[in-house]
Amino acid sequence: MPDNISILQRLRENNPFASHASPLPWNNNNPDLQNLNRDTSEEIEQLIRQKRREPTVPLAGLILGEAGSGKTHMLSRILRRMRSNAQPAVFVAVRAFTDPESVTQHILSEIFNSLRLIHSKGRSQFDMITSEFMNAYREHRRNEGFDSIERLDLRANIKKDIPRLDRNFLKCLLLYMSANDETTKTDILDWLCSGLDDEDSLRLGLPSRDTNMMTNSRREHEAENILISLGLVLGYAKVPMIICFDQLDSMKDKEKRRELITAWGNTVSLLMNDLSGILPLCFVRAQVWNDVFVPVLDEAAEQRIKSNRMIMKTCSVEQAKQLVKERISATFSEGADEIYNWLISRMNVNQEYSPRQVIELANHVITNSSRKENDPEEITKIIEGVFNDEYKKVQAAQVVWPPNAEHLTLALEVWLSSLEGFTVAKSSEKYIRLKGIHGDTKYAFIPLTAKGHSTVSAALKAGMSFMTEYPGSECFYISEDKTHKKTWKQANENLRKFIGQGGHSLILDKDTRINWYALTALINRVDNGDVNIYSASQTRTATRRDILGFVRTLKLIDSPSLKFSPVAIIHTPTPQKFGSKSKPQPTVYYDDKLFSDTLSSIITSSPMKILAVDKAVDLLSQRGIKVGRNEIISFVKKNFERFRSYSTKNDTLITLAERK
Repeated sequence: MPDNISILQRLRENNPFASHASPLPWNNNNPDLQNLNRDTSEEIEQLIRQKRREPTVPLAGLILGEAGSGKTHMLSRILRRMRSNAQPAVFVAVRAFTDPESVTQHILSEIFNSLRLIHSKGRSQFDMITSEFMNAYREHRRNEGFDSIERLDLRANIKKDIPRLDRNFLKCLLLYMSANDETTKTDILDWLCSGLDDEDSLRLGLPSRDTNMMTNSRREHEAENILISLGLVLGYAKVPMIICFDQLDSMKDKEKRRELITAWGNTVSLLMNDLSGILPLCFVRAQVWNDVFVPVLDEAAEQRIKSNRMIMKTCSVEQAKQLVKERISATFSEGADEIYNWLISRMNVNQEYSPRQVIELANHVITNSSRKENDPEEITKIIEGVFNDEYKKVQAAQVVWPPNAEHLTLALEVWLSSLEGFTVAKSSEKYIRLKGIHGDTKYAFIPLTAKGHSTVSAALKAGMSFMTEYPGSECFYISEDKTHKKTWKQANENLRKFIGQGGHSLILDKDTRINWYALTALINRVDNGDVNIYSASQTRTATRRDILGFVRTLKLIDSPSLKFSPVAIIHTPTPQKFGSKSKPQPTVYYDDKLFSDTLSSIITSSPMKILAVDKAVDLLSQRGIKVGRNEIISFVKKNFERFRSYSTKNDTLITLAERK
């Protein structure tokens, strides 16, 4: 019988529990608990069957449960059964979104990201939709008495069958089905999803569609029209699309909570009521749903979403032991029973856990069972392990992570906030998404993944204007080789001028981009309460603060301009009037736009959108901006077009100016 040391060594060399990151449902080969959440899976299958029979019937599912409760395994079982029964369906995962004004665009992008994934036999999900679409088309013609469709006008007949189908969507559909190369197919889906450069659109015979040159309201309107046409195609082909919202917990951020949830509720209502063939499934913790979503959603939207409510259950003690046993048996062909008995005796499984918690407990025993409480090095190791999981997933399925400026901005913002002495905030300017300051140096960052040369030229001009306005400042243009083309004459001429003026250019390739999107995935998981910190005596949910120690070890931008040594910030006391009882206040000067945007954000998230100046001092300090009450009052009075101040007996109150 193996001794304890040899068992532990074998487990550490080949750890079946090293990763609890679930792959995509159709690629999930991990051992599964067939009986766990069987009732929920059967209810979802019933909804899918109903959606196939009656594509226009409004349906949705609300699935309440903790993170790691087996969602991916359950969906994997459903998809396997549908395949075995020759019942095609497509699966879409929608990640967290942060902009309430572009929710429809975000969902459209996420849908097409998932549709590009390989479904089976080397064919993508969109290939499968077009195949089923043509099967339905042939069936319609047979019902009209045509045995062959070769000589029939395909375009005219589709327009007759689906009169509401957008003509450009129909053109893209026909182009896609006739394309013989993957590059052309990719460009067609890009045109539908996010737009293309003029020359690429012309090559395809499609109208120019550089979405970055549109107003946001027009982009939202176009995204809605494309979604409606996609729904019409799904309904015609009788292919249900399952859209899973599984990072809804991250929308509990107080700053944008109401706007985000309202926009999300409106979009889910659109998916249910106006789109054929689409089944939204909303995965969220019960407490978050009741405490965060219900008070914000209008009653009609709430009732529609929760009309089919299901509960994800945790593992019983026996199911937890079964999960451990099956993972060990799948990894070790010899000595599996001895290894299982050794491990399960040390896990202390005596209550119900989610499948993820079971896996984490096993990994905890194998790796280190005596972690110190809140030890920074141990926390960094845990976060690094989660990041490595996400890195592998991004690396294996880069098609799910296409160029996305929002994702690059999120990763960059968190990385910059981890740097010593660096203050960063979002910018409301069109092209400069982030601004920062370190010491006396101002920074601007332009993450851009637009596929239009006009947009790139305009963004680079904005960067040059920033450096002209602030001599000695630093400006970074960040893009990807998939989107920034060497054939763009004017855009590349502006890039040369931008660099000549002192700007920095970072063009990510297929390898360097992985760090950025893996970091985005890590942040999303932390914001969704999906990462736990284990110590010897307790388990708690990780926060963004926990990830900073690891994040600063990443080299998202390897530039001397962003390599700082720890610095001491020296504050100059504001002169006091004789006899004043107030304490000296610090005076530090920040970029007005950065300071204005941060102050506006803090006021907006405050009750009644009114804030006492003393409270503003504290909240600004938490965001890395050290200013005193006198500076805030002076700034508010100077910027009367955006802010207002009111003196009271005890303090001065500040609020936003009313927009006319």
